[in-house]
Amino acid sequence: MSSDARNFQWLWAGQTISLVGSAVSRLAIPTTAIFALHASAFEVGALGAASYVAFPVLGVFAGVWVDRLPRRRLMISCDIVRALVLATIPIAATYHALTLALLFVAAIVTSVASVFFDIAYQAYLPDVVDADGLHDANARLEVSNSAAQIAGNAAAGALIAGLGAALTVAIDAVSFGLSVVTLAFVRERPREQVVARVAAPFVRELRDGLQYVFSNRALLRIVACTATSNLGGSISGAVYLVFAYRTLHLTPTVVGIILAVGNAGFIGAFFAPRVVKRFGLSNTLVASTGIAALAQVLVPLAVLGFSAPLLISEQLIASAFIPIYNIAQVSWRQAAVPPELGGRMNATVRTIAWGTLPIGALLGATLATSIGIVPTLVVAAVVCLSGVAWLVHPDVRAIGGPSRVRIV
Repeated sequence: MSSDARNFQWLWAGQTISLVGSAVSRLAIPTTAIFALHASAFEVGALGAASYVAFPVLGVFAGVWVDRLPRRRLMISCDIVRALVLATIPIAATYHALTLALLFVAAIVTSVASVFFDIAYQAYLPDVVDADGLHDANARLEVSNSAAQIAGNAAAGALIAGLGAALTVAIDAVSFGLSVVTLAFVRERPREQVVARVAAPFVRELRDGLQYVFSNRALLRIVACTATSNLGGSISGAVYLVFAYRTLHLTPTVVGIILAVGNAGFIGAFFAPRVVKRFGLSNTLVASTGIAALAQVLVPLAVLGFSAPLLISEQLIASAFIPIYNIAQVSWRQAAVPPELGGRMNATVRTIAWGTLPIGALLGATLATSIGIVPTLVVAAVVCLSGVAWLVHPDVRAIGGPSRVRIV
């Protein structure tokens, strides 16, 4: 095995482990708030917003630091912080000192560390994988992401039933510790030393990253589509568990099974490179995001009956098509951007695309208290569908080359 392949295997293994842990926490932490701390729908939504609040606040600034600092070491530091912070939740629960305020603090600190890690990770992948291998590498990572959702959600439901939601968060803390170990085995490549260059003034580097994104009209439309889809998804996510537990009267075990089985659609990630090659980049982006958005309609319909099958169907469709969209657009961005701009480009993209997540979570929490949970889920589906409009434009169609099919 070549050194490049070995480096990617360690990077891939660490990310897969931490994704399993994160899937556990995404179910365990809000479940803790709902059942142990009796949080309201608004408080649950606000907690979700806290998990992403650092992206719109720190995103573009973090990109400059990612391009200045050794990326692997920065990722290790972020994992250590996340492991320590998440460990406070089960410890506090053991000593009967857990509060909603502690969950908010843990969510915010973890959010800050995740900003730096996620931006560094996407910028670091081209340092480990050659440009020709980016589609396959991203496909493997998306497969791991979906497989981690299956394993993590299934485990979370069982662990919550056996240990309690708060103690289950310890799994995520351990997963970040294991990620540190795997990253330590990744050997540095000469290209990573680009961060050792003489740095330009901070403001100028910040401006260069912003200018790169905003001057590329196709990229800007793809980012706008992602941001709109994330807005709708976070509106839904803010009330999803409250809807499942209090409206549909499902148990954490059943919800874990729904989320786990639903993510079996990850098989779509295996075909992403071939789909892009066959249908072209622009057609792939329009079709994959459109179908995933349509599936959101199934969530509010679950209140009418057959709740578990409808929720599983929504998850299956989303887990099949969202990875295809992600693999296609992320690989295109990674191959197109100059290496020295990777961190700042990803930071600007993440700031816009993920900056809508806390906004959506707060909006979902507010709508749930004013118009009700089911109407809020309908609003979320409409917002997701509107994201497709950003991609139906000549600027985006131009990046895919001649199309062999027509998306209508």
